[in-house]
Amino acid sequence: MDLVTVKFLTQYVSRPFHLFGTVGIVIGAVGAVLLGWMAVVKLTGGGIGERPALIIGVLCAVVAVQMISLGLLAELIVNLRRTTNLDATVESS
Repeated sequence: MDLVTVKFLTQYVSRPFHLFGTVGIVIGAVGAVLLGWMAVVKLTGGGIGERPALIIGVLCAVVAVQMISLGLLAELIVNLRRTTNLDATVESS
């Protein structure tokens, strides 16, 4: 966990959406593949109610939306902090 913290603070502190957005897109792609597979199974006449892939696909889609939203919020916070620091620097000059 320490190495993950150091990696985050050194590379992603000024652009957190790159981290959270990438994770969200990867998880979303996994969910989309699973849900696409379930759609094909359903369209070919198979039953999908007892398959765990349906639940996992939906959970992946929900987690992907949450990760991308978290990245956007983090990006807004970083931008607000950067703007506030610039305003404070201009006022003190």
